[in-house]
Amino acid sequence: MIFIKARRVEMEEGKASTSQDLLSHLLTSSDENGRYLTENDIANNILVLLFAGHDTSAVSITLLLKSLGEHPNVYDKVLKVFPQTRSAKQFSTPIERDRERFSGFPNKICKTNFKTH
Repeated sequence: MIFIKARRVEMEEGKASTSQDLLSHLLTSSDENGRYLTENDIANNILVLLFAGHDTSAVSITLLLKSLGEHPNVYDKVLKVFPQTRSAKQFSTPIERDRERFSGFPNKICKTNFKTH
């Protein structure tokens, strides 16, 4: 967010052009109702564009972690669930282990994140 605020100041002072790059464009573009993107929306748009060329799962994990960072109460619930699944129980395959680990609450978070982003 620091870069967004700094660019906004540069544009107000005439030190940056409104069309010099994506960030400037996002700061000056409005929708059909005259509303501008919030700094959070701009940051989200830039993150999505930066990672668009990478593997889909890498992008999904990044946005999931960002979402968990924005919702500490959900993050705390996830931390409480994972130690419960790290038992001494032996699994025949890593897939079997992950299936149990990601069932329930963590699975719901991932599915919600994929629908949201």
